[in-house]
Amino acid sequence: MEKILIRGGISPIDSFNPSKIIARNLFGSNVGNLIYQFGVFRTLATENIQAIPDNYSIERGLMTNQDIAKINKNYDAYVCPLADAMRRGFTDKLDLYVKFVEKLDIPFVVAGIGLRTNIRDDGTKNFSFDENVANFIRAVNENGNIVGLRGNTTGNYLSNLGFKKNKDFMVIGCPSMFSYGTHVKIQEKEINKNSLISINSSFKARKPTLKFISNLFEQYPNHYFIPQWLRELKLTYLGVDMKVRNETKREFYPTRLGSSEYQNNNVRFPVDAYGWISLLETVDFSFGTRLHGNIAATIAGTPNIIVVKDGRMKDVVDYHELTNIRTKQLRKYDSLEKVIESVDFHSTEKNHEKRFKNYLNFWEKNNIQTIYDDDFYRKDSPIDKKIKLSSKMPVETISNLSQIDINMRLKEYRNERKKWRIEKIQRLKKINFYIKAPSIIKKKIYKFVKNL
Repeated sequence: MEKILIRGGISPIDSFNPSKIIARNLFGSNVGNLIYQFGVFRTLATENIQAIPDNYSIERGLMTNQDIAKINKNYDAYVCPLADAMRRGFTDKLDLYVKFVEKLDIPFVVAGIGLRTNIRDDGTKNFSFDENVANFIRAVNENGNIVGLRGNTTGNYLSNLGFKKNKDFMVIGCPSMFSYGTHVKIQEKEINKNSLISINSSFKARKPTLKFISNLFEQYPNHYFIPQWLRELKLTYLGVDMKVRNETKREFYPTRLGSSEYQNNNVRFPVDAYGWISLLETVDFSFGTRLHGNIAATIAGTPNIIVVKDGRMKDVVDYHELTNIRTKQLRKYDSLEKVIESVDFHSTEKNHEKRFKNYLNFWEKNNIQTIYDDDFYRKDSPIDKKIKLSSKMPVETISNLSQIDINMRLKEYRNERKKWRIEKIQRLKKINFYIKAPSIIKKKIYKFVKNL
């Protein structure tokens, strides 16, 4: 059986307790990562291929030369699904990938990478990270593969850097949208004040948007609030209040265990993709500023509206024709009902099959098999049964538990954190730069890792 290594902390067939997920940051700080990784895992896990997560080892600087040698020997390909990785805060990680790919003997395939930019940008601007991005794309091309981009703005950006469309890169959209192949169908559901709705938001959104969304908590009492940041899982599961810079936004966004959303047990934090999608199948409508939070609703067949607040979201939304409203447009409306009347819930269905063919063409160009190679309209995946067995429903807030259960959660987390510190220190001692470092530097590095 062939083996493929995939960038990610959790395979859809893994089952970890929330404490382990928090301690090891297994979903990369934003649980939305699990949705596009789910799409890649499910697409590539054929009867003859075993897909395994890499635990973000490259990005964490935990990949040794010995590890790379083992990968070259034991794996047939390395697949790297990414989101808006073309950004200032990710340049050091792109540089680590370049060094890694240069030592790799097997194919390195990048799916769904995009540019982080403002909503007005068409991809023709230059950025401080241009050289880092160019080096990364060249490394992947020299490895023998074409890069898959999440939208046309990112395509324009790479063209501006001198790369050739359909030679060096191709636009494929977000892998999350192809989690179930051709099968995207938004159900007809009645939406009224008594409907069960899912609400998502981002603390980074502007105040008018946050205010509009926070008003929905009272207007639609039958709702779930689904946060996505790792620190929000800490708040939900452990009761650790979020530290935020902009205190004035707290009024419109739940950041404390004492907020009504947490006290009333309206919060649901997903810890795996399938559980998240399953929850959204039960609601009548989803609304908010979270891209993958609403893509999860789309592939669940639930009507939803994405509030587009920046260029990285716009890139994906426009390519997939997802039901959306821009933040500036949202200001014109005084009720959700009027927003709903202005949109088409079925817009993404119209050209989905055409986009899916292009997506499969990307994998074919990179010589990677998919579960759809022999059946374009396939519904099942070889790992579906394992996915269902391992899946957990989203976590409920700690404020709804007895003191005994609260103590159990806290003890479990302390144990998981201790185990992870020990493992990191053991791996650190095997890395070349640590071995060769002066003793005073070793002590500082050791102390830093121990306290993480």
